[in-house]
Amino acid sequence: MIEILKKALKNKNIISLCVGKIDWNKRVIGYVNSVNETAVVIEMVDIFGSIVKNKSIPIKSISVVEINDSYNKHLEKLKKHEKAIKKINPLYYFNKGNNFNEKLEKLLLEKNICTVFFGTEFITGVIQNFNEDDLCINAIGYRGTKEGEVYCRLVNVTKIRYEGPLEEKISYLQNL
Repeated sequence: MIEILKKALKNKNIISLCVGKIDWNKRVIGYVNSVNETAVVIEMVDIFGSIVKNKSIPIKSISVVEINDSYNKHLEKLKKHEKAIKKINPLYYFNKGNNFNEKLEKLLLEKNICTVFFGTEFITGVIQNFNEDDLCINAIGYRGTKEGEVYCRLVNVTKIRYEGPLEEKISYLQNL
């Protein structure tokens, strides 16, 4: 592990680490800042590729090291644009009143990537079509990959966010 981490430090690669139990949802992602026989210091990054803090991790606790995977490569490319993406203020349409269908029509025509909320749950994608009762979304994953069609009852939609940092990030990743 130490040689792999030293190589990542030398090449300035972004890496992912699983510490202890292999759990991809709890991995540490970032750049190797320093490494010795007992620990590695990682400059952790957020979902936009921005460095957020340093974390020291004991070498013995590392279960998996990922280098050059697609998600890490995307974060490296996003880092160049992260300041511009993070400064964007999202816009919202709330599912209240009679104008909501007009707003959906606008999103449909413009093919904007948006996030459709159902209370605290959400789906990100592009609105494909809708009618009085239902909404169809071409879902897009957080890596910019197409995830398939999602159909939902329009009455369950609480709000739609568009032109925000997450939507811009996904739009950028889709075009890589």
